[in-house]
Amino acid sequence: MPIVTVPRSLRDFMPDTAGDGLLELLNEALEDQRDGIIELVEERFVRRVQESESRLNERITTEISGLRSEMREGISSLRGEVREGISGLRGEMREGISGLRGEVCEGISGLRGEMCEGISGLRGEMCEGIRHSARTSGSRYPKTKPRSSSGCFSSG
Repeated sequence: MPIVTVPRSLRDFMPDTAGDGLLELLNEALEDQRDGIIELVEERFVRRVQESESRLNERITTEISGLRSEMREGISSLRGEVREGISGLRGEMREGISGLRGEVCEGISGLRGEMCEGISGLRGEMCEGIRHSARTSGSRYPKTKPRSSSGCFSSG
């Protein structure tokens, strides 16, 4: 804010032109001082912004580095857990398949036994039927002995 007038006490001791010159000098000095202060404040402000920006960049870099490290550790841990899970599943699958094979083999063996018993029973019934028929109808068929113990239709 420029100085507009010279105080009365000074005006009485100097001529008008000197008062105007003094006002001009003081206004220029005030303007230069104001410009200097503005420049100083601007420099300080820019420096503080730059310092803040630098600290912020360092924090961001540190945080990103930490996050990357945590992410690597998490991924590594997850990979280990997945490997363990897959390994466990493979073991369970082998056990299941082995158990199923055993059950299938037992089932097949049981079915073979049942089939052999059924076939043997049928052979016995057929032989008995043939013998009975031969005795009751007059002997159209020659009486022969079975060649093996498994029944009358064994090949020998």
